[in-house]
Amino acid sequence: MAYLRNADNFKRASDGERERREQWFKALNAEVVARSDTWIISTPHAPRIILECLETSPMPAELIDRGYKLKAEQDGQRILPHAIAQPMVISSSGALIPATANSTKPVTMVNYGAGIQSTKRYSFPAP
Repeated sequence: MAYLRNADNFKRASDGERERREQWFKALNAEVVARSDTWIISTPHAPRIILECLETSPMPAELIDRGYKLKAEQDGQRILPHAIAQPMVISSSGALIPATANSTKPVTMVNYGAGIQSTKRYSFPAP
């Protein structure tokens, strides 16, 4: 809130600059929404963009290759509808049961369900 203390030094962005930043954010948001492994968790007009990514996401490396200076933030968690894969086998009674690590029976099906997944958070300054 430094601009409130010294209003003479406050510089409002020009209309062209605001339009350029808004178009940049819309393009980034569209790219992130098309993926299933990355989310923007900062507000659209924030000075720093905060991304939350699955640990296997290639998005941070792609942004670094584009020249963005990513800073690692505190790790997070996200509940995903497809995070847990539970292999199932047929028991001797004919019922489906979860497969164990030392099970020798062939996997009959894989049941997918919601689960908590660890994420990495990164931030970088908005251009």
